[in-house]
Amino acid sequence: MNTRILALPAFAILIMSWATLACQPEQKPIAGNSLPAAVPKQFYLYAPSLNATYRFSDSIPVRVGSQTHLPVDSTQVFLDGQLCYTESKTPGQFQVQGIFNHLGEQNMRLVVYSGSLREDCPVQILLLADKEPRELSYTVLRKFPHDPRDYTQGLLYRNGFLYESTGQFGQSRLAKKNISNGSTLMEHQLDKSLFGEGLTCVGDTLYQITYLQQQGFMYKLSDFSQIGTFSLQTTEGWGLAYDGNQLIQTDGSPKLYYYSPGFYEPGKEVAVADHQQLIRHLNELEYVDGVLWANIYTTNLIVQIDPLTGTVIGRLDLSRIFPENIPDDIDHVLNGIAYNPNSNTFYVTGKLWPVLYEIRIH
Repeated sequence: MNTRILALPAFAILIMSWATLACQPEQKPIAGNSLPAAVPKQFYLYAPSLNATYRFSDSIPVRVGSQTHLPVDSTQVFLDGQLCYTESKTPGQFQVQGIFNHLGEQNMRLVVYSGSLREDCPVQILLLADKEPRELSYTVLRKFPHDPRDYTQGLLYRNGFLYESTGQFGQSRLAKKNISNGSTLMEHQLDKSLFGEGLTCVGDTLYQITYLQQQGFMYKLSDFSQIGTFSLQTTEGWGLAYDGNQLIQTDGSPKLYYYSPGFYEPGKEVAVADHQQLIRHLNELEYVDGVLWANIYTTNLIVQIDPLTGTVIGRLDLSRIFPENIPDDIDHVLNGIAYNPNSNTFYVTGKLWPVLYEIRIH
């Protein structure tokens, strides 16, 4: 296919919500072949409820109920398997705050103790940003030609030139371009079975990833000679950037994936969200002075992200620069952000666009 296939977001199966929320009693194995008798669950959660949504700095209420009115001696709160809070003064009803270090889905597990009884109460909640992102503005400084045959996936500025990774099967390539006239000065064609995606640079090495093949390539910046390959940890490859220490990759989900250069060591994952929702379809990336910029695929929006927490801190709508006389569809959306540190300006373009803009963001 010539267009990217978007995966539908996964929805929780509500029928199973009671089973998910119910506390799971600890059972000892029984000798022999007979199955253990079912042990009635003693505790359940009133709060937080399954998939409840909170803001990042909110106090999260915890309320434990008992089927048989058992007293609760203490309650422990685990996040992603790590103990982060213990309450023994009012263990059946309390609040937790400041235990989270990132946005997105949080896998909580509450362990309830009553005498010799211990039960697990797993629940998942969603954390969103505290504040609405700032609406950014821009000034168009100059316009340059851009090859309208290029399905732009990755865009990069280095030493006065643009480097571009393009997509579509049979048309994907890596190109070095003259900014002023849009001409191609050097190129490397990808195999017809590959769909080019994000592009970044570490020192004198270019990194280019592919869409569905879980494969990436390393090239010399000087002559595009291939010097290595690597494998992605995600099913899909979308955007790519470098923060000075680690590579940052997206896959169409709301997550940022961190890797050591070369993708040899997977690192942390950070979910991206604003004050209303998780932000999906994070596409082409650019890292500038501690801030990550990302195109939102299928839109003419760019978001400004705090890469440490995943908070969307700014939002830029570039709909007004959408070129005339080209189709307004997903094959022609805005995609491509390249930063010029010498002028403190950005180059932006889109898939199959005939124009490249130099803008200043305010």
